[in-house]
Amino acid sequence: MSFEKTLEEDRRLVILLLLSKQGDWALNEYVLQVGLQQMAHSASMARVHSDIDWLEEQGLVKLSKGYADVRIITLTQRGLDVATGQATCTGVKRPGPSA
Repeated sequence: MSFEKTLEEDRRLVILLLLSKQGDWALNEYVLQVGLQQMAHSASMARVHSDIDWLEEQGLVKLSKGYADVRIITLTQRGLDVATGQATCTGVKRPGPSA
C-alpha cells in the first residue's frame, strides 16, 4: 500500500473518531479541519471536503447545511461502528484496540 493511501485511510478514521467524541456526533467542516491538524493531518479544505463526500457515499456520515452554508457533518450508526472497530469499511483504517 502506498504512503498516500495509508494517510488517506487514517485521515478518514480520524474524522470518524473526532465525530464519535462529540455529544451530538456532529462538527462543522472548519472545526473538523482544525481537529485533523491537531491529530497531525495537515489537510486542505478541498481534501477535507473530498474525504467527507467519500464518507457520506459510504453511509458513514450525513451532511447538512448550517449558518452561511457551512457544512455540518454528523456521524451515522454505521460510522460509529467503523470508528469503534465493530464494523469495517474498505478505505478506512481499522482502529487499534485503544481507540
